[in-house]
Parts: sequence; C-alpha cells; structure tokens
Amino acid sequence: KDINPNRDLAIQEIDSIMSMIVKFYRVSNFEEFYRKNQYVYKAAIKEVENHLPKDDFIPFMENYFGIEHEGYDFYVIPFFKTEFGMAHQLERFDGNRNITFISPFETAKLDDAGQIQYVGYESEEDILEWVVHEYAHTFFIPSLTTAENLYQLQNYEHLYQSVPDNPQIGNWFSMFAEHLAVAFEVRTAELMGENDRANKILKRHSDWPYLDHFVDQLKLYEKNRETYASITGFMPLLIDSCSSLGSNTTTSTK
Repeated sequence: KDINPNRDLAIQEIDSIMSMIVKFYRVSNFEEFYRKNQYVYKAAIKEVENHLPKDDFIPFMENYFGIEHEGYDFYVIPFFKTEFGMAHQLERFDGNRNITFISPFETAKLDDAGQIQYVGYESEEDILEWVVHEYAHTFFIPSLTTAENLYQLQNYEHLYQSVPDNPQIGNWFSMFAEHLAVAFEVRTAELMGENDRANKILKRHSDWPYLDHFVDQLKLYEKNRETYASITGFMPLLIDSCSSLGSNTTTSTK
C-alpha cells in the first residue's frame, strides 16, 4: 500500500526493483566481494557489540512510548558513507521487529597492506544516539501516519522550512518526525542524568526552529501518562500543539 494503492501495480514495482537488485548482485559478483570482506563485517559487528546500550535500554524505550515490539535488529553497513542511519519496522506473524541500518561513524583506517583494521563504529555515544533516534521513529511513525493524524498534520504545512545541512528534511512531515526523534534524544539524555549530552544535542541542533517546542511537548506527555498510556494516544495532541507555533516560534502547549 505504501508503494502503490493498486496491489497489481505495487507488485510490478517490487518485481522491477528486485530484478535490478539481482542484476547488480550478478554483475558486481557481490558474493565474492562479500566473501573477501567477511572480516570487515565481523570487525564491524564486534565494534558495535562493544558499545551497545545497556540491557535495560530497550525496556526503557518501550515503557516511554508505551509500545512493545518482538525484536530489535541492528544491521551494520560498513561500506556505506559515514553517519547514515535508517529504521524500518517489519511486520511478522509473531510480532513487529524494528530494523535499523547504521553505517560507520568515522572514516575507516587501513593497515600497511591496505586491509581495514578499524571500521569506524568505536563510539558508544554515537551508537546510543543512532539507536535512540532511529528506533524512536519506529515507535511513533505508525501513529503519526494514521489517516486521521496525517490529515490533521496537513493543517500545519505552512510551518515547514528547510534546515541547513539536513537534506532529509524535505517536507513538513519529515520535519515533524525528525524534530520529534531529536527531542526524544534530548529527553533520553536528561532522564538518564546526562545533562551535558543533552546540551550537546541541543547545541548541535540550534538551528532547528521547533526543537524546544517538541521537547516541551514530550515533557507534557511524560507528566500525563495516566491519561496517555502510549505515544499513540498523545499524537493528536502533539500535532495540534503546532497551532501555537509561528514560523520561528518555540513555545509549548500548557
């Protein structure tokens, strides 16, 4: 349905994409590439495993959003450009799985023989940031994309403005979603007692016009969990809170 409301046309598009993937796989001899570079993938996984958030972190996220998922998968893509991440939710018969793809945070380092000795994932702070940000999308996107909420969200499209150095924010929907994910990064840091990290996140996003507003809305959500058991129930209020925003306003709904 996301690809095309017409099922037959959607299947045709999927078949076309898969055909291109198959062609790339064969022409590039990807199986041989993957075999030769297994050591890179294994090294990347080890680097990530050494810096994953603590075991209580996923329960923290599930409790915060009031939603539970069947599993969480963190895929490394060591040969993609640095600082790229994307999250998807896979619906399965036994429950939803959150899937996040993360590229390295730093440039790889080679030894004298030209072999990769450091992939670029050795950063607990970056891993935590990407896990928080990307997984957050999978918790709130389902409620944000209901027909009713999307219709209401359109009422505030005039608030859209481009954000420097953030090409992924290309419309009002992406602007709303990215602001909410970063706001959750800030609140996570604050709730974990890491105010310095929270301030760094705020400083790094100082040119995001509505970030303070979204942080304040999450605080409002936290104070009213008896009324809003999950982010799903709070989403309509969060969307309507945008009525208090001007083009450069950072106010909060009281």
